[in-house]
Amino acid sequence: MCERLYKNDYHVFFGYDELEELWEAINLWHVIKDYLEIADGFVSLFFQLLEKLPQQQLLTFVLTLWCIWKRRKDKLCSDVDTSPHVSVHMAHETLLQWQEYCANKGRNEEEEMNISGSFSHE
Repeated sequence: MCERLYKNDYHVFFGYDELEELWEAINLWHVIKDYLEIADGFVSLFFQLLEKLPQQQLLTFVLTLWCIWKRRKDKLCSDVDTSPHVSVHMAHETLLQWQEYCANKGRNEEEEMNISGSFSHE
C-alpha cells in the first residue's frame, strides 16, 4: 500500500497518489484540497466538509471515506487488497440499489394504500 510505517488519518484517507486520483475521479479532490489548506486537521476537515457539501457530494464523500476505511481494514485484517476505484464503484452501486429500493418501497406502500382504500369505500 505505502511505505510509511506511521499512518495518520490524513494519510489513510488522502495522503498518497492512488487516493488523490480516486478523489479526482469522483470530482471531489478540488473541494477537499481547498479545505485541506485551511483545516486544523482531519477532524476539522471532516466536519467542515459535512457542513459545506451539497447533499449528493456529501453522500459521495462519506461513502468514499467508508470504502477507503473498509479497504484498509480488509487489507490489514484479511490480506485482501482491492483497488480503491473498485471498492468505491461497488459501494456506489450498492447505494444506488438501496436508493432505488427505498423509492420503490414508498411507491409500493402508496399503491397498497390506494388499493386497500378503494375496497373500503364500497
